[in-house]
Amino acid sequence: MTSTSKFLLSMLGAAAAGAAIALLVAPQRGADLRKKMKSGADDLTDQMGDLVSSSRRKLNEVKTRVSETMADMKESR
Repeated sequence: MTSTSKFLLSMLGAAAAGAAIALLVAPQRGADLRKKMKSGADDLTDQMGDLVSSSRRKLNEVKTRVSETMADMKESR
């Protein structure tokens, strides 16, 4: 995992923790709080899915470039 991915995951985790604490501290009815927390969790799940998909795409691009570079190096010998 790249340092950029680690940073993004850390930021998402910190944002999720901050949002959860803010929801728990704010005075609300239990049903409203649960609804907001579920919505936030769903949003976070979607964001994580997007991040994973993006990371996989980038990893495949890097693998392709490395394979092409290795093939070029073998041919130049």
